Amino acid sequence: MNTTMSCDDVPVNVKGVFIEETQGGFAPIVLLEDDEEKIMRIYIGSPEAVSIHMALKSEIPPRPLTHDLFVSLIENIEYEIQKIVISELKGSTYHAKMILENENRSLELDARPSDCIAIAIRAGIPIFVDNKVFTESTTSIEELGELRMMDDLT
Repeated sequence: MNTTMSCDDVPVNVKGVFIEETQGGFAPIVLLEDDEEKIMRIYIGSPEAVSIHMALKSEIPPRPLTHDLFVSLIENIEYEIQKIVISELKGSTYHAKMILENENRSLELDARPSDCIAIAIRAGIPIFVDNKVFTESTTSIEELGELRMMDDLT
C-alpha cells in the first residue's frame, strides 16, 4: 500500500514549543513552519507541550509517556504510521488525521493535532497541513508578539 500525499497538503516542520501571553494568562503553543517560512500557531495543553518539547530535544523520560506508548503499540501490532495531516479548522479548533498502514490495510484515525505532533516527532514521520487550513492559519513572526521559549520554563 502506498499513501499518497494530497496536492492540498503542505509539509511542515515543528519550529518549537513556546509560551504566549494571552488575556487569560499564559498558553503553550506549537509553531509549525513550511519551506517558505510561513508560520502556523496551534494552542495546546501543557502535558502535550511538555511531551512535544521533550521529543524535540530527544529527551527520554525514565518511564514511557503516553505518546511513547502509542508509538510502541503501533509498531508491535505491525502497523506503520505513514503521516499526520492537520485537516480541518472548525471554529478555533484544529482537527487532525493519523494515517496508519500495514501490508493489508490502511487506517485513518481522528486525533488531536497536539497528540499527532508528539507522536510524529517520536516516530520520525512527516507532518502535513491541509493547504486551505494552512493558508487561513498562517501568521508572520511579527504578528505573533512576544513568545517565551519552552526551555525558559523547564
